[in-house]
Amino acid sequence: MKHPLLASLLLALALVLTAQAQATAGKTFEHRFNVRVSVDAEGRVTGTEFIDDTPVAFHALVSESAARIPFEPALRDGVPVPSRTSLQLRMKFTPDGDDYRAEVLEVTGGGTYAATTQAPKFPAAIVRAGRNVLAVVVVRTRPDGKADVAASSVERIEFYRGDRLVEGASTRQQRDLREALLEALQGWSFILEEVDGVAVSTELRVPVTLCLEGATATGAQARRSCDEWSRKVTAGLARPAPVDAGIRLAQPNLPAPAVPAA
Repeated sequence: MKHPLLASLLLALALVLTAQAQATAGKTFEHRFNVRVSVDAEGRVTGTEFIDDTPVAFHALVSESAARIPFEPALRDGVPVPSRTSLQLRMKFTPDGDDYRAEVLEVTGGGTYAATTQAPKFPAAIVRAGRNVLAVVVVRTRPDGKADVAASSVERIEFYRGDRLVEGASTRQQRDLREALLEALQGWSFILEEVDGVAVSTELRVPVTLCLEGATATGAQARRSCDEWSRKVTAGLARPAPVDAGIRLAQPNLPAPAVPAA
């Protein structure tokens, strides 16, 4: 069931992109757009900045989509103030004659965006054991957006065989993985939230997964299995929180989806 707000966006944003017709050869496709939006003290989006390289043909469509999303504004000591925050739009493009029809499928945002990341070097013993891994790293950012490794920590480590949780991992495996995760943080940096014109140091709970489903499946089937498992175990884990207790970050004000009747 589509979100009520998204349904209205679909009607309002029945736009076409002729520039994409040749590139996709008449196929339906989806794409995620990462943007940074300016939000005023009333919760209105007043500007859009593209974080990733985005073809010009998409700019107007994505900007108009973002502008229609209401926000709960950022607060400083309980007072609404302007802010800048990251937003992600997942959109679907369907052939419509010689053009494409665009639909907004999902809106997520109100958080700190990872500008650069460095994958951890997973210990060889874990890889040889054929285990999938879920780890949650609590990352404290510095004012310049880089990870403060000394103030960061590993909150959670879990090992799986396929999608089944495995108990009794060795202390050495946990220790080696913890060290690898913290070492990787040295290459992480983030585009921070801004509240009332000031960058906000943030604490993030970042899920990190290693999926080795390729050992029992191949190609697209393996990718689907890994994607499904990763979505399941990481659901709801990435929650940024400002270090300053007097600040509340801006959040998209999307009503809860309707619950289907039994």
